Amino acid sequence: MKRAALCLALAACQVDHHVDILLGPTPTQLSQGFLCVDDAGTPLIESTRTAQGYTFQLVIDVIDFGTVFPGCRGEELLDACTAHDCRLEAPPVPRFCLDIGIPAAHIKNSELVLQDLRDQLRGQTVLRDAPHTPVVIRATTTRQSCAELTTAVDGAYPALVPELAVGCAYSCPAVLDDIDGPVLLSLDTLNNRCANIVKACASATFGH
Repeated sequence: MKRAALCLALAACQVDHHVDILLGPTPTQLSQGFLCVDDAGTPLIESTRTAQGYTFQLVIDVIDFGTVFPGCRGEELLDACTAHDCRLEAPPVPRFCLDIGIPAAHIKNSELVLQDLRDQLRGQTVLRDAPHTPVVIRATTTRQSCAELTTAVDGAYPALVPELAVGCAYSCPAVLDDIDGPVLLSLDTLNNRCANIVKACASATFGH
């Protein structure tokens, strides 16, 4: 049995079966999880501004739920991992992390931001040999460096620091071998004042 490869949209993976990740509900929309503001109304992305523009890291984790197939809500996911053995993909499986840069002039134009993301994510493969079991895919934008996040410590990758996360979204559980279309990522929020929900999303260790 061949396993699915997990790819970012437009990656064009050269395998028998690949599954695209969309960082939102459609190819032309970002999840609200990447557009959150704090209690003062300041976009979280503003903390990544430099003299050249906005610089942050996109890290994608795959959480393997083993024999359990929970629902989509955060409580269901965490409850499943309390009762069973869920795990983040760990070494020797590579952790996907990529440095992203957005010009300052583009940041308030969603179409330009999406085009910048497409240009930088094109050709990227997240995971070449996906598990056959139910998984959840979490994408986090953060100020943590890729050098830190992809360096294993005691056989595991470092946890995300919630206070450094500027965006987060995750998928419903799915067996990637069975997926014909893209996997959509979202954050469970009703408005854009979702800074605390981003922190909770980034801090979830799923039983570890």
